[in-house]
Amino acid sequence: MRFSITTSDGHVLRAVHEMRGADRAILMCHGISSDKEEKGSFTDFAQRAAARGFDSLRFDFRGHGESSMRPVDVTIAGMIIDLGAALDYLCRRYDSVHLLAASFGASIALLLGQKSRFDRFDRICLWNPVTDYASTFTRATMPWGRSFFPQGGSDEAVRQCPIAIPDRPFQFGVQMARELYELSPGAARPARETPLLVIHGVDDQLVNPADSAAFVKDQES
Repeated sequence: MRFSITTSDGHVLRAVHEMRGADRAILMCHGISSDKEEKGSFTDFAQRAAARGFDSLRFDFRGHGESSMRPVDVTIAGMIIDLGAALDYLCRRYDSVHLLAASFGASIALLLGQKSRFDRFDRICLWNPVTDYASTFTRATMPWGRSFFPQGGSDEAVRQCPIAIPDRPFQFGVQMARELYELSPGAARPARETPLLVIHGVDDQLVNPADSAAFVKDQES
């Protein structure tokens, strides 16, 4: 079912709710400059999940996909609101909600979790997650981040806004550029009783796999 969810600040999220009558659902969060289909991987995953007894919800963050907002106007704070609205929608309808978050979407989930909402997920799976904004963008450890994001500090980044991601329909505006210096998604600590699976390919050229290894090590300490 294709439909819309209205957030607490009035933004309209375009979403797809795959319903097969299950009592459990998976909430999927896409990466930056992607959309709710995540290049087809979320579309395929939703069908595979349905065959195993899971309903699912995937949606476009503001400034992505079918969203009416310009990418340059997106903020991380707003994306957290989006995810919270999608989670509220599922929690009103299902006994059990699981999270699948990819890349930058994982950072949004981790930041939402810092607001003490991890307990609403029964299980968490992160695909090649962005856990460190510095390593990915502001003091990039991978060539991809260094290729477009200013490395000279927040003032330089703000001066160069909007900052475009090469070959992708997304630009960082001033507020989002500042948030990358202020927020630390990797500081999130899901409850130990909540199963957490982190999957990160060692050949990832965008997000440093070492960041995921460090994140997992911190969770185990």
